[in-house]
Amino acid sequence: MGWVWDFAVGEEKWRARMGALRQTVRQDLVARQLAAHLPDTPGRRVLDIGCG
Repeated sequence: MGWVWDFAVGEEKWRARMGALRQTVRQDLVARQLAAHLPDTPGRRVLDIGCG
């Protein structure tokens, strides 16, 4: 398998920048929508094509 980026490396910095309520709500909604469509299996990856 090719290059893989580990989200955990930058997660703390990323979360510090999204502290606004709007961003928190948005992230929760996206997480719920993804959870509804993805199997509950560890090791799944999602590519955010829209970079959003």
